[in-house]
Amino acid sequence: MRISSGGSPVFLTGLAIEDADAVQRNADDAELARDVASTGSFPHPYTKADALEFIQRAVSLYPLMAELHMGVRRASDDALVGACALTAIDRVNLRAEIGYWIGREHWGRGYGKAAASLMVSYAFSQLGLKKVYCSAFDFNARSIALLGSLGFIEEGRLRRHDVVEGRRVDTLVFGVLDSEWGAPADVELSD
Repeated sequence: MRISSGGSPVFLTGLAIEDADAVQRNADDAELARDVASTGSFPHPYTKADALEFIQRAVSLYPLMAELHMGVRRASDDALVGACALTAIDRVNLRAEIGYWIGREHWGRGYGKAAASLMVSYAFSQLGLKKVYCSAFDFNARSIALLGSLGFIEEGRLRRHDVVEGRRVDTLVFGVLDSEWGAPADVELSD
């Protein structure tokens, strides 16, 4: 599957084993690992075996639609620059959690915001969800700013909720409702 929108600097595609080198290269960054997940859940160093395990898990979960992990590709040349996912897809309560990461060499180009926008638009327009939520560590200013720029609203603070580099940190929870989603991307789907 491919999720795209005219004018977007990125598009989303399913992951394949051939993407392992690019996933490993982009994910192998200590700051990225620290910013996106509690200690131990996003490895550093990030090896080729980690990339293969991530891709195999994504491929196996795709048919179940309980989680949707997509590669973020640069529109100009199809290069894989990161990943974006909907997890905890709840068909009863019509909600899901979004997560994303972009390789350091691609930071500051709007790829994360564009990828998240595509995924949220897909969640609302194609999956019929009513809410998308996301968590971010209180020190992750880039992610907090990205969520705010997309219209996500801070809904709560989980105090000293996670351990990052040996210290307990607060985790902020953000959410956006389908009725709040302004100017959604016109998502185009293809196989």
